[in-house]
Amino acid sequence: MTRRRAELGVELVVAKICELGLRIAPHKSEALWFHKWPVGREPPRSQIIRVGDSNVQVYMKYLGLVLDGRRSFEEHFKLLVPREGSAGVVRLTGTRRCKTKILSLQRRVAIRMVRGYRTISFEAATLLACFPPLDILAERDARVYDQTRALRQSGGSASYPASVLEALRRQEQRRAHTTWYARLRGDRYAHKRVVSAILPAFEAWMRRKRRVTFRLTQVLTGHGCFGEYLCRIGREATAVCHHCGADQDDAQHTLEACPAWTAERQVLVQQIGRNFSLRAVVSAMLRRESAWEAVVNFCETVMVQKETAGRARERVDPARRRRPAGRLHGLQAPVPGAE
Repeated sequence: MTRRRAELGVELVVAKICELGLRIAPHKSEALWFHKWPVGREPPRSQIIRVGDSNVQVYMKYLGLVLDGRRSFEEHFKLLVPREGSAGVVRLTGTRRCKTKILSLQRRVAIRMVRGYRTISFEAATLLACFPPLDILAERDARVYDQTRALRQSGGSASYPASVLEALRRQEQRRAHTTWYARLRGDRYAHKRVVSAILPAFEAWMRRKRRVTFRLTQVLTGHGCFGEYLCRIGREATAVCHHCGADQDDAQHTLEACPAWTAERQVLVQQIGRNFSLRAVVSAMLRRESAWEAVVNFCETVMVQKETAGRARERVDPARRRRPAGRLHGLQAPVPGAE
């Protein structure tokens, strides 16, 4: 019934346009159902409406933004999120489902920024990338906009130098960082390896100029060519260290204890000392450029050798190359060693 009424209304409008001696272009027409949300009637099942002699898809897109009849951006996010390479994210907030979808996309972007494995958590990926959650950035931008608009309406913006407006933006940026820091300090995240190591030096980490590398990310997150991780995703039968025989080969074992890397570790000691807790390592990296470079070099040298040994084991036992059938954190586990 709704579709028929819409078609009758369109026919009347088209007839009036034709009476004026004008023509329409049905193939350029667009249609959109408006319906109640979150409860109420659903839109008609038919997604086609007749305009003249043409069928028009019930779908509207304007300036790249997909519109829907519930006055939300959910349909737009449904189309946007699968594009993992999309970096042009619209900073908007909306329903809980929209927020979940846009943060899911942000996680993928952040993981690409730090060249990490697809199993890295949202908190670890965004913190390594210095990329605050988009809902926090949206609130920051909204505050900047409201304050700038208030200045303009009062006629004061013209009398303020650009430095004052820039100071306003920096103030809101610091406020956004404070909000993010408080969120990360919550019990839900504080125990995570990366979060607990970086939080004590949060501001220094956010100000850093160096980018994390693929193999540095492996050591910081523990997601890489480590027996514990490979066992967890089904690529190894046990978590044993193939280089020294220890029962548990994880990132901390590689960084601090494995005797196979004693020579490489001695070079690192000269720059950061003998405290190899991840918190101490991160702190040293942020204090001196030479320490950052030393840690990166250690990660590159050691992880390349671990990856090479892993590929050699795969050649002996081809079954190791098969990806696990299951999924971890809702994403297919990556192939260790791939960049």
